[in-house]
Amino acid sequence: AQIPGGGSGFFDTARLSLLIDPGLATNYLNFDFAFGTNELGITTDRVGIFVNGVYHWQLANTPFNQFHPWAAGAGSGFGFGTNIYPQGNVLDYPSLTLSILLEQPGSPITLDFLVADVTDGGIDTAILIGNLNGSLTPTGTMLQPIPVPAAVWLFASGLAGLSLSRRRKA
Repeated sequence: AQIPGGGSGFFDTARLSLLIDPGLATNYLNFDFAFGTNELGITTDRVGIFVNGVYHWQLANTPFNQFHPWAAGAGSGFGFGTNIYPQGNVLDYPSLTLSILLEQPGSPITLDFLVADVTDGGIDTAILIGNLNGSLTPTGTMLQPIPVPAAVWLFASGLAGLSLSRRRKA
């Protein structure tokens, strides 16, 4: 439910959770990512990558779904209608090398990959992950966290202020 989007009900949910101790000489996590779907959208299947519980799926300054500029029709008959291609180039191999900045190098992190079917329960989205490694510099396209909307922060700060004012009166 932490992956942005609408719809109701989650089916065929899969999660791979890794606890990683990157070491002091690692500033970035890098991995290869392949993706195929017949229906990844704002109200259908969802894919999420989380680092310490923070959703990271801002690719090329655009939240990812089947309408992302890098998503295009599948170039093979393996059963999916859409793949993601490097820079949207359909002549390239349908796999990305992604990099994530570690906020606190040397500190253990939890890296979660999730895929969930929303509303229909059909098995029609797949992700493949490989070549997970650490480095001092990014080796792939930077994957950015999705920023929390300002309204949420304003609401949270308002609640904190209300709580403090009630404590002072008591």
